Amino acid sequence: MALLHFLYILIEIALQMAKVEFEKSQILPLYGVLATSSSLLETSTMQFRMTTMQV
Repeated sequence: MALLHFLYILIEIALQMAKVEFEKSQILPLYGVLATSSSLLETSTMQFRMTTMQV
C-alpha cells in the first residue's frame, strides 16, 4: 500500500512538471510574438514621426 502511495506521488510530481514545461512552451512563443510586434510598432511609429517631420 505504501508503495502504491509512493508511485501515486511520483506520477503527481511528473504531471506537475509536465504541466509547467507545457505552460513554458506556450508562454515563450507568445512572448516572442509580443516582442516582435512591439518592436515593429516602434519602428513604424518612428517612421511615421520622421515622415511627419519632413512635411
